[in-house]
Amino acid sequence: MIKKKILIVGGTGIAGQSIIDYLLRYNDLCELVVASRGNKISLDKTINYIRLDIHQSENLLATLKQFDIVVLALGPFSEVGTDLYELCLHNNIICVDINDDYNHCEKIIKIGQNNQKKCNGLILTGMGLCPGLTSFMLQLGAEQLDDDVEQAWLRIFFGAGVSSGKASIINMFEGFKNEVKILKHGKIHDLPSRKSGLDKSYSFDASHSNKPLVYFSSPELITLCRSDKFKSLKSFDSAFHLQNLPMYLVSLLKKSAYFRRLTCKMVDKQQNKVKQSSKNEKSVIVCTTVANKTSKVDCFLSSDSSYRLTGVFCASIIVMLMRENIRITPGVFTFEDLNVDSDILNKVLANNNIRIQINK
Repeated sequence: MIKKKILIVGGTGIAGQSIIDYLLRYNDLCELVVASRGNKISLDKTINYIRLDIHQSENLLATLKQFDIVVLALGPFSEVGTDLYELCLHNNIICVDINDDYNHCEKIIKIGQNNQKKCNGLILTGMGLCPGLTSFMLQLGAEQLDDDVEQAWLRIFFGAGVSSGKASIINMFEGFKNEVKILKHGKIHDLPSRKSGLDKSYSFDASHSNKPLVYFSSPELITLCRSDKFKSLKSFDSAFHLQNLPMYLVSLLKKSAYFRRLTCKMVDKQQNKVKQSSKNEKSVIVCTTVANKTSKVDCFLSSDSSYRLTGVFCASIIVMLMRENIRITPGVFTFEDLNVDSDILNKVLANNNIRIQINK
């Protein structure tokens, strides 16, 4: 098998490095090159490094054409734009991203709809933690139901000690700065401002009971109904709890870009100072629920790093692409379109200490 040349844009970031760490195990399948607009950092000696700004490079297409797969591990995706996607789609290049921004997801899917007859490249969007891994967990739950899913929801607990960068925090805040989107009666609606936080709580497990939630717009609002199991989905919403976030600030964060930036800096600084003796938890808890008129299924996992969850899931999808476990056809696809073998993917995740518990 000929090795695939893979370009990881944003590979010097925490998410990018997590993807690299996993893909390095498959040096028989791929050759890795890291692209970043910043300074070179210490990487594995088998990895080449190039400087690239996807917003400014005049030779962007010439660079992209040297690779079989382009991985977008940068962020925040609200600032990424769509030019690179268009180039990949029209030049027989596979592009995989870890996008978790609702509005960006809409733009990427629209690109596919507008280029159905004239594209020869492949875009897989939303292959990170949320969506991506959370989409897979929702699918696992749906497979346990006898009938189609009618209700679903997503809940995530982020410990303040979890290794994180500003981009992921910005993306989290971007998801609720405007009117939060929910699925209701089969259609996407705005959640009233007064209900976008604080009015509900969630118990993640026995140690994390009645945590106040902040609701956000997850791309799964757009993508879930692309799966046959979710064709009858009538309601879906998503929310997170960020440890040590003063909930009274939520309304202010929604209205002020200045306070969002300031809070991002504060959270990032706090996380980088966390020690093992700190009360701040180095934990991420992900819970998904699916239900119909007769049954309800919960899927649950916990980890010490949101970036590891992102990296392992994204890299697993890339390896399945290289091994042809995923059918490659031109166009723009989300996880729901891929028809991935759940057993194979679940085993890969379990082998990397990502174990999903299913409760019926």
